[in-house]
Amino acid sequence: FNDSVGENGVGGSYYESMGGDATVQRGYDSANARGGIGAAYRINYNIARSGAWAAVGTDLRGVNASSTQFLSFYIKGANGGERPNIY
Repeated sequence: FNDSVGENGVGGSYYESMGGDATVQRGYDSANARGGIGAAYRINYNIARSGAWAAVGTDLRGVNASSTQFLSFYIKGANGGERPNIY
């Protein structure tokens, strides 16, 4: 996911959805790469008013991870204390 090619590691695309005047900007950020290599995937949300929402997703193209014991993410917020929802 950190190679900056515009798709995820299994060839799926990224997409966004939003409503209620929310906006989202997304893209690769080499300045904040995990371990200093590749690039992080940066997502910036602007939730302008109550009831607005924004989401970013990716197509995992049928990856079967049912035999995997752990799935790990490295998520870093801009301010600290952010609590992302992962579905």
